[in-house]
Amino acid sequence: PLERLASAWLNKFVNSRDRLWWTKFFYKKAEKKYRSKGRMVQPKTSTGDLSSRKVSFPDFLHAIAHLKVDNPHWMPFYELCQPCEIGYDYIAHTDTLAEDIRHFLHNMNITAKDEILPEHRATRVKVDS
Repeated sequence: PLERLASAWLNKFVNSRDRLWWTKFFYKKAEKKYRSKGRMVQPKTSTGDLSSRKVSFPDFLHAIAHLKVDNPHWMPFYELCQPCEIGYDYIAHTDTLAEDIRHFLHNMNITAKDEILPEHRATRVKVDS
């Protein structure tokens, strides 16, 4: 989702104490691939000094779409987690965990004392007036 990409960009290139390191890392990868293609917007700097460069959000999005960067902060979810590769028997949800655990135990013919099971609580939904 776009929120995840925005969060990664802000976390690495805007709000991070290590943003200079991330900027160097980014431009090193980008320039290696796009040096002769002219696709990346190059910030105006008369020297090759990366400390004065900024990584724009459009440049970041372009790089994510076209560069292979092994970094979990901006890898697609399907590369980090492959849920289709696992044959799940049950999927529990945190908002219905107490009910889901009871259902699982019942189907597996496992008895458990009620005091060790999580308490079932109604989901609280904030309603704007």
